[in-house]
Amino acid sequence: AAVSAVRACAAGFGPDEAFTARGLADHLHAMFPRRRSSDGTIPVRMLPMGLLDLPLELISLVLARCDAKTLCRVAASCRLLGLGVPPPPPPRSPVEEALRARAEAGGWWIPASLPEGESSWLSMLAWVETAVERRGRASTSAGAHH
Repeated sequence: AAVSAVRACAAGFGPDEAFTARGLADHLHAMFPRRRSSDGTIPVRMLPMGLLDLPLELISLVLARCDAKTLCRVAASCRLLGLGVPPPPPPRSPVEEALRARAEAGGWWIPASLPEGESSWLSMLAWVETAVERRGRASTSAGAHH
């Protein structure tokens, strides 16, 4: 019965889609191999799998079969499916890494997010370090009345 259901489903795919679907099925089989209990007789139950546990290519194939109204509902109800995977943060420069390491070694507090009004982490970290250096130095002034 399961084989006939798979064949009926596969009949709706074109040649390119069928090739992609076979590749994704092979990928899923590799991700979730069949396991047996320690005595080798009863298959071990796997945890239920959600839609977001699938590879993005397979999710795209599934969603491609939906109408526009359904796709809008999916986009509105799931941030990952509506907006996609967030981009990785930009890499830090070596100078920024050095300033962060010096701040950590000095025990200076660095905020988790860039404060409002700051243009970059580099300028903010450099300002913090120079402010700490200025505060630690004794200032002297010259003049006739000092």
